[in-house]
This record gives sequence, C-alpha cells and structure tokens, in this order.
Amino acid sequence: MAEAQFDRPVPQLTEQEDDETLAAIDRGSEDAKAGRVVSLEEARRYIDQWHSRSSSPKKP
Repeated sequence: MAEAQFDRPVPQLTEQEDDETLAAIDRGSEDAKAGRVVSLEEARRYIDQWHSRSSSPKKP
C-alpha cells in the first residue's frame, strides 16, 4: 500500500467549512497517520456492499 502524503500545503478554507467539518478532516488525517486506512480496492468493495444493501427492495 502506498504511503500517505502529508507534505502538501494546506488549502485555503472557505466560509462553508465549519468547525465540525474541520474536526472530521483532522480525525481522518490522524487515522491515516496512524495507519488506520484501507486500500482503494477494499474501499470500492465496501461501497459496493453499502450500495447493494441500500438499493435492495424494501419488505412490505
């Protein structure tokens, strides 16, 4: 798995990005730094599973 890159400059924030969003971004960055990540292929499998569950017919 490729090493995460954290040496890029921080983009300018917009007015729409609130404290909650920024905190979520920080948590994600910390997770990545700690190695709590999945490969692109695994992420795609998760998304496929979530999508198939949410699009299945509802029982009456």
